[in-house]
Amino acid sequence: MDFRPPTPGYLAWEIACLGCDPKSVLDNSAENWLTEYTDLPLAYRDANPKAPADDLLSSLRVGCERKAL
Repeated sequence: MDFRPPTPGYLAWEIACLGCDPKSVLDNSAENWLTEYTDLPLAYRDANPKAPADDLLSSLRVGCERKAL
């Protein structure tokens, strides 16, 4: 068992896991997926102003790479 406190992972990866779910991306009813995806990093930044901007900006690219693996 791991009793250490949780540590944050790579923020871009975490956001990509939330916003780039294959079911959402590939669903035919998700035509506005990309437009709606941009709301996710913006909302995260509003809630966490100290979040690194590079991580927020690269989250979509990370999500696309994640799906290619």
